[in-house]
Amino acid sequence: MKKKLVVVGGANGVGKTTFAYQYREEFGIDYLGADAIAEEIKGRKDGNVEIERRFTRSLKNFKQVYLPIFDTWQLFYNGLRRPIEVAVGEKGKMMILDEEFYKIFQEISK
Repeated sequence: MKKKLVVVGGANGVGKTTFAYQYREEFGIDYLGADAIAEEIKGRKDGNVEIERRFTRSLKNFKQVYLPIFDTWQLFYNGLRRPIEVAVGEKGKMMILDEEFYKIFQEISK
């Protein structure tokens, strides 16, 4: 069975969870949201600092932990009016669909 990872990124309040639920329903995949994880942890730091820390850590984990174990993946940015598919890939292959956002993700995840 193929393993697939879909990551949705964006600022607070732009609709990441709404998009993820719709995507989950359409494609029948599991969803694990950062909000649910944060609620269980219960300790929130200063808002913007914590958001930046979590976003940076998530991008690093995406590249270093998750990409190697999934057969296919999609990377979205959801900080604008509609989600933007930034890149897609299969084992060892990647296609960049939005060069500008991909470069931003690369810089953040160094």
